[in-house]
Amino acid sequence: MAAWTAGHLTVVDPDSWLSAAQLTPEGQRRLLRPRLLLASLYHPEHFPLPRFPLAISDLARAARSTLVGQVELMDMQLGSGVDQLQALAPR
Repeated sequence: MAAWTAGHLTVVDPDSWLSAAQLTPEGQRRLLRPRLLLASLYHPEHFPLPRFPLAISDLARAARSTLVGQVELMDMQLGSGVDQLQALAPR
């Protein structure tokens, strides 16, 4: 399980393929309001010319229209690095 579930999500019978679970209010909020980070990767050695990452904006629009959570975009072509990507990644 992910680190955020510690203390917020308790599976009643973890050895079973189907089990009830108990959620704290924070665990319920996390599941009902997800955070999504969409990153457009950039490899100048393969694509030296600038390009428009159209698919990422389409994915973000679709996610924003169907999810109640928070959707963020990051385009590494604009100077963002892996360290910035990891710092913004939902935990």
